[in-house]
Amino acid sequence: MNAAAAILLCLAAGLAAGGASVLLLNRIPAWWLCDYDEQPDASLLEKRVYFFPHGTVFSAVAASVFLLYFFQYGVCLQLFAAAGTVLPLLWITFTDLRYRIIPDQFSGNLFVLALFYQLAAPSGTVGAHLLNALLGTAAGASIILLMGLLGHVLFHQEAMGGGDLKLFAAVGTLSGLSGILPLFLFSLIFALIHILYLTTRGRLKGKVLYLPFGPSICFAAAAVTAFSSEISAFLSWYTALLTV
Repeated sequence: MNAAAAILLCLAAGLAAGGASVLLLNRIPAWWLCDYDEQPDASLLEKRVYFFPHGTVFSAVAASVFLLYFFQYGVCLQLFAAAGTVLPLLWITFTDLRYRIIPDQFSGNLFVLALFYQLAAPSGTVGAHLLNALLGTAAGASIILLMGLLGHVLFHQEAMGGGDLKLFAAVGTLSGLSGILPLFLFSLIFALIHILYLTTRGRLKGKVLYLPFGPSICFAAAAVTAFSSEISAFLSWYTALLTV
């Protein structure tokens, strides 16, 4: 497939993904967007997203990521598995920014798609890919658990929620154990960019900082997946440099 056809296909897929996201986010049960001990308020029972501007943004982001994935993987089973993870990443970004909640259903969906992505890798054995994926799951959950404990010790309040833990476990499956360090570093970088943006807009002045970490994790997961071979090559080069 040539570049022009790939761009057109990714644009079409992005439009479809944006429209599907608007429909789904308006149709999911309201209780998905609440904590376990809460009841939905009136705002959750109304229309939550619109084709403009939300659907436009969803479509543009999805099309861009689809195109990056195409140039990374070519036309193969792993490309479609990777593309499938874009939708739950979009949904989680939206719900965490808007409602400060990461639905378990979205993280569970992402975990299944991430596992399929790992098993669809063209080289290596199924057993090796499965082990890499599950070790990534455990490592991702452990990182957020440790961050939460550290935040509790330092600030005497909850620093990481259960939604963050489940999400990082799912994206840890996507990156595998071999990609967990870049995933974590990219998450911190995107979180820092988010903080700087809010600071320049004056939205943090005089307020206790509460930053939803889910969007940063989702952007990091997409970046690590889109540039997996480049990240792997850099890590190999850096490891070899340290052992000289």
